[in-house]
Amino acid sequence: MNRLFLSFVLSVLFCPSLFPQQFTSSQIEGYFSEFDSICQADGGRLCGINLRAPFLFVTPERKVYANAADVEGYLKPCGSLFVGAFPEELNPANSTINFGGRHWAMVMLPVPAERFARQSLFLHEVFHYWQDSLHLPLHSYQNNHLEEKAARLYLKLEWNALDKALDADDASRHHHLLAAIAFRAYRHSLFPDKVQDELAFEQDEGLPQYVGMTLAARSPEEWIAELHHSKEEYAQKDNLVRTFAYHSGALYGFFLEQKEPDWLAHFRDGDDLGLLLQKAYALSLPNDTEAYVDSVRAAYDYDALWAQETAREEERNAWIARQKAIFLSPKTLTLPLSSIQMSFDPNGVKPLGDLGTLYTRIRLVDDWGILEVRQGGSLITPDWHSIRIPCPVTPQGNVIETADWRLELNANYHCVPDTTGGFRVVRE
Repeated sequence: MNRLFLSFVLSVLFCPSLFPQQFTSSQIEGYFSEFDSICQADGGRLCGINLRAPFLFVTPERKVYANAADVEGYLKPCGSLFVGAFPEELNPANSTINFGGRHWAMVMLPVPAERFARQSLFLHEVFHYWQDSLHLPLHSYQNNHLEEKAARLYLKLEWNALDKALDADDASRHHHLLAAIAFRAYRHSLFPDKVQDELAFEQDEGLPQYVGMTLAARSPEEWIAELHHSKEEYAQKDNLVRTFAYHSGALYGFFLEQKEPDWLAHFRDGDDLGLLLQKAYALSLPNDTEAYVDSVRAAYDYDALWAQETAREEERNAWIARQKAIFLSPKTLTLPLSSIQMSFDPNGVKPLGDLGTLYTRIRLVDDWGILEVRQGGSLITPDWHSIRIPCPVTPQGNVIETADWRLELNANYHCVPDTTGGFRVVRE
């Protein structure tokens, strides 16, 4: 997604002593120490620069811990840390932020208890901080085709081939890698207009995931074990539209690292990880890629995947019918979108065709106020002009809440009936 929607400006700060201490300073100092140690050990090898950067942790209570002072003096010293508050009208997220005259990496607390997951998260977000400096700008993309059976099927075949290559000897690894890029090429041939979207997502999130995982790994064996674990996790995900590039980027990065340890320093905006892998391993696709894919796919669990994705497609079609009935019914509330700031669960993002995209859980701030959807979903139109939520009540006042969502309207906005029989938010 375009990072425009995940940009934040902190403008409010309160005394740190007013906040409940659910995270101790020593815990936070330990996280920063881990981060600094990894950056020092890497020494600029991976990306050509030292990855150490200004860093914020934000608690669920919206308390901010930083490893550096801001330029404008919003953060206050607290031992070796700098502490402040995150205002209600903004959305914290694992992302980057401009605040107090500085650019920061940002991570939400609590973080994973397991060391590898925690450290890979830190380095993933820090790589986002440096992406512009590395001439790897963030992109806009829509990979809704990965709700389709064929796209999911051949992506999972690609992953299975790469997964087998992790433990293979040189000759077998060559065979598995060739199968992987053939599955990839065939999928791209089925959805040619979506290739650039896939590449953009792999660059924006796959490269940071590779950086986080490779720097967190303490040995090649741990690196491989974590990639196997990642494959099992992503193979079970129902939603690949907003998630697939994390696993794909880490896998391709691993294999490129075996041939060219400094490959990332030479990566250029728009490069194709599959083509880079072909070149690094001197792989040549057969003239008839489809025939080759048909001949090798059984070895990568094609039959089981086909049955799994066929069943999912039937369930998805029924789910889409139910969602359309909900969001096309009169019992809805529509809000205009103009100055959007949002955070959401990427695992809960699902395309609904011409209707738009459903976000299961989302926190959205706009000119009219704050909307928090906890469950049940919300629908953003394809043109990003409005968001719609199921509304079983008659909305009254400036704070409206149901079991699924809470809406807090600013003083000059209110709900009125619309022409569909539902309601909409308007400015007075």
